[in-house]
Amino acid sequence: MRDLAFKFFDEMKDGQIVAIKEIAKKNPEAFKQYLKDYIDLGGRITISSDWKKFRKDSDTKDFT
Repeated sequence: MRDLAFKFFDEMKDGQIVAIKEIAKKNPEAFKQYLKDYIDLGGRITISSDWKKFRKDSDTKDFT
């Protein structure tokens, strides 16, 4: 599943915003860990402070 999540992140367009509950219906906690892992490996993803959505970044600006 992690490989599928990473493929999804890689294929996202810069600036694309996705709601976690829409993409991670079966296991949101595992999906959140995949997001953390992806970021730790250098992926450009920003997660909202409430963990409801995330955005693929072309830079490292924060969003809420």
